[in-house]
Amino acid sequence: MLREMYSYWREQKPTDTFRDFYEEVKNDWDELYPSLKDGNLTLREYSYGEYLRHDGRLWSSERYCTTMKGTFAHTGDVYWCEYYDDYTDEVYTVYIGRSERRYSMSGIERYEQRNESLYEYRGEFYDHDALSRHDLVIMYNGNIEESDVAYYHESDGQYYYEPEEEEEEHTRDYHTYRNQEKIIFSKAPQFFIGIEVEKEDQDVKESIPIDDFEDQCPGYKKERDGSLDSTSGFEMVTPPYELVPDKIMEHIKANKVLVDHFNAEHSLSCGGHVNLSEEGLSGEELFSKLKGYNPLLYALYYKRIDKSYCKGKSNHDLKSENEKYQAVKIHNNRIEYRLVSAVHDLNTLEWRLKLFELITKYPTACPKVAFYFVHTKLKKHLKKMYPDTFDTLVERIISMTDKFEQVKL
Repeated sequence: MLREMYSYWREQKPTDTFRDFYEEVKNDWDELYPSLKDGNLTLREYSYGEYLRHDGRLWSSERYCTTMKGTFAHTGDVYWCEYYDDYTDEVYTVYIGRSERRYSMSGIERYEQRNESLYEYRGEFYDHDALSRHDLVIMYNGNIEESDVAYYHESDGQYYYEPEEEEEEHTRDYHTYRNQEKIIFSKAPQFFIGIEVEKEDQDVKESIPIDDFEDQCPGYKKERDGSLDSTSGFEMVTPPYELVPDKIMEHIKANKVLVDHFNAEHSLSCGGHVNLSEEGLSGEELFSKLKGYNPLLYALYYKRIDKSYCKGKSNHDLKSENEKYQAVKIHNNRIEYRLVSAVHDLNTLEWRLKLFELITKYPTACPKVAFYFVHTKLKKHLKKMYPDTFDTLVERIISMTDKFEQVKL
């Protein structure tokens, strides 16, 4: 292999002898050899200096990168922010005059600080000049709409909906909200949890206009979701709650609108993603801290594993591949447990909140330790949901641990 590498090397440094080459390469050998062996880097890329260092390896700088947030990723899984000229986990289309650009949210916020506020419409952003170029107008209430549904009133210089055209809205468009404020119960919160509650219940969906819902349920989102029935479906997203189950349930039960929405009907199409974070830790750090419990979660929600929207993987692959639709998705600042099924009602919600409280109270990266905790710290709680089938659940944990982690329990 060294001789083959030397031939590439001389294309860049034709005057180097093999000894010169060897003296330079030997310092990198411990990082270089496994990278070449695993295909993370080619000989040509190394000889041309097209690589970066991460986690004791050398990686192709064409195929791998470090994002703006400092996370390591495959370039095919992240986006290029044209504002910062750097990789980012999320990117949005931004129209500035005649130009179409791709900015991260931090790039958008910095642009607005230094230039002018942008207008958001269906997940894309526009400056004032770009609005007119895309036949968009600012309505009397500040909303952005296409010009063909708006009517200009010369009396006050504002755009309005005609009464017969304006329909009562019960949801917002998917992902039209920005960040939600956290709900905190203590002076030093550690963990936060947020739930995505998908439902298909037309009566509950249309029980309250969206403006009134947002007024009566501060911090909550209620959106359309293309994976649900267009007439009855909606996704309600909780704000990030400090993970204190009794306080969360007290907060929800005091609000009849929330109680009705949590207890609404659901179908097999519905899910209940859980987002978990810890103050001071990145999503990757928290994942490494709690990953021993993934076989338990696979066993609890086994019917959703290996669907196109919820790919089951080993802990190693969850971290290294980090696809959008894998069962556990690692974000910059949180873990998203996509495999969790629909929230049936408030009883289901309370049980899950207490489950994740126990998981964070007894963290472990080891499936064997997690299995021990299933029989000790978590058993009483698990048997509340599985009083007659606890042994069956245990058998599924053993099977999932063997299948995904190749660990025998």
